Amino acid sequence: MMVKVTHPSLYDLPSDQRMNLVNRLLSPNLFVVTQNGCHELQKCVGKGNYGRFELAKVGRTYLAHRVSYEFFKGRIPNGLIVMHYCDNPKCINPNNLSVGTIFDNNQDKAKKGRGNAPLGCKHGRSKLTESQVLEIKRLLREKSFSYGEIGKMYKVAKGTIQRIAEGRTWSHVQ
Repeated sequence: MMVKVTHPSLYDLPSDQRMNLVNRLLSPNLFVVTQNGCHELQKCVGKGNYGRFELAKVGRTYLAHRVSYEFFKGRIPNGLIVMHYCDNPKCINPNNLSVGTIFDNNQDKAKKGRGNAPLGCKHGRSKLTESQVLEIKRLLREKSFSYGEIGKMYKVAKGTIQRIAEGRTWSHVQ
């Protein structure tokens, strides 16, 4: 299933605004070349360490890696995102950029071990210990208490117990 992805495109801008973005992209001292070949932005870096160009005239923000991709490689197909081979969100080197789906990007992250939250009690917001989860799983197997009753015993929500029962959380604890 393709997820709808909407980002402003370089190609949808009037030519004067398009040239404004391209001139910014090519401006001296905007980036440095790192040892691994990244063209790492030194300016215009915002949320998530992604480069951003604001165009006040049109009231839009353009992600620098998307501008780079479109300038050097062409229009980004609908429904696709621009991914970094180098895993560096500040990089605008077109040789380090490719297009893919959100699923492709998530697969790439998982394969490279990035973006994974800590499991179980190592997670900062965990309210349960592994020994408590083992006990909860035993109670669930016995079917003598409801999710809500078990939740009250351990001072967690009924939904927490349900997710444990369904294997959506704490599946690493047997």
